[in-house]
Amino acid sequence: TSPANHEGFGLQYVQGVGSFSTFDEFLRLTYGDKHWQSSTRVVYSSSPNDYKYRNRDKKENIYDEDKNIIGSYYPTERNRSGAYKDLHVLQEIYYNTGEGDKFGLNAWYINSNRELAMLSTDYGNDMDFENRQREQTFRGVLSWDRVREKWKVGVKGGYIHTWMAYDYKRDKGNGEM
Repeated sequence: TSPANHEGFGLQYVQGVGSFSTFDEFLRLTYGDKHWQSSTRVVYSSSPNDYKYRNRDKKENIYDEDKNIIGSYYPTERNRSGAYKDLHVLQEIYYNTGEGDKFGLNAWYINSNRELAMLSTDYGNDMDFENRQREQTFRGVLSWDRVREKWKVGVKGGYIHTWMAYDYKRDKGNGEM
C-alpha cells in the first residue's frame, strides 16, 4: 500500500454486529508529518456461529409399534462447531527524506482459530469431538524508492512465516478425548 499522506494524528473505530452473535471490530491509528507516515490497523472478528438449521442430509424415519416406517422427517439440528476468532494487525511506516528517497516498513500479523464443522451426515454428538484449524502468520516487507524527475527505482524485500495446525480429537467412548 502507499502512505496515507495524513498530517497529525488520526483515529478511526468501526464495530459491526451480525447474525449468530458475530462481532467485527476495526481500529486504525494514523500519524503523519512532512517526513513520517504511520498507520496501525487492528481487526478482530469473532463468532460462536451457533445456530439451528434443518438438516436435509439426514432423514429420520418414524416407526409404529411393529417397526414399520409410517413417516419421515428432516431433523432440526444445531451447528455448534463453526466458531472463529481472527485477529489481524497491520503496521505501516514510511519515511520520506524530502530529497526523493522513501523508505517503508509493512508488517502484517494474523492469529486465527477456527472450528471446523462436522459432516452434516455425522450421527455422533458434536460435543464429543474437537475439529479446528489454528494459524499464526507474519508477513513483512522493507522497501526503498528513489524518485527523480524522469525515472524511479525501487527495492523491496519480504519475509513470510506461517505456522498452521489442524487439531482433531474424538471421544474414544470412555468420556476422554
